[in-house]
Order: sequence, then structure tokens, then C-alpha cells
Amino acid sequence: MSFKEFTQSKNFSRIISTIGALLVALIIFQAGIFVGYRVAAFSINWDNAHNGNARDPRSIFAPFDRDADDMNPHGAIGEIISVHLPSVMIKGSSGNESIILISSTTSIRNMRNQASTSDLKIGADIVTVGTPDEQGQVHAALIRIMPLSPGR
Repeated sequence: MSFKEFTQSKNFSRIISTIGALLVALIIFQAGIFVGYRVAAFSINWDNAHNGNARDPRSIFAPFDRDADDMNPHGAIGEIISVHLPSVMIKGSSGNESIILISSTTSIRNMRNQASTSDLKIGADIVTVGTPDEQGQVHAALIRIMPLSPGR
């Protein structure tokens, strides 16, 4: 069988048709990957631009932009349940307990006013920002005592 006869046979046309169909399927698949990547990139860029990059680890909002069940190593929000200076234990809204360590460099504020460790009382709501250590405690840089909510 010569090459000319082979190219005019049914087997050759089937092989060419199969290769063509596979090539079209591959092009469609690659186009789907390309479009999906572009959609995902747009979505991420839009999300970052419209959230003010609040989820950026360097953001000032980063310590508090977590799921309710996640422990937050850089701060805590909750109610004081124990005061044994230099540590304070708080309970967050999801039931997580955090130990906050207070030092001489910790700034304690009652809303905008300067406060002291004597203002840290059981039942008070606080917001803390600090640095975590290996034991899971937070070395507080700032503690802000919040007003009691109307229901309490």
C-alpha cells in the first residue's frame, strides 16, 4: 500500500478526524482554564480593592478579621473572666478563652481616656492588641475597655 492509497483510505480519515476532535477538545479545555484564571484574578483584585485590604496581615484590621471559631494570636475581644495581674483572662463571643499579659509598656485606655490596671474588672468588655508568645498568650500593647452593652 502506497502513501497515496493510505491517505485516501477510511482508516486515515478516521485517524485525522480523531486527532482533529482531540485538538478541538484540548483548545476548548485550555480556553476554559484561561477564562477561569481571568475570572478568579478579577475576583481577588476586586475583593482586595473593595475591602480596603482588611484581610492583609499587615492591615490594622487583621487581628480582628477572623472566623468566630479561630483563635486570634495578635489580639482578643471579649469579657474579662479573671484578673490575676500581670495576666487577665478573657472569654470571646465564641467561647474561646485568651490570656492577656500586661507589662509596664501596655497602654490601657477606657474609651479615649487613660486607665490603669485597677480599671480591669471582671465582667468588663475589652479589646486587646499585642504580640503572641509560644504559650499562646498575648503580650498586650494596647487594652481598650469598652462600655457595657445596653443588654448588660
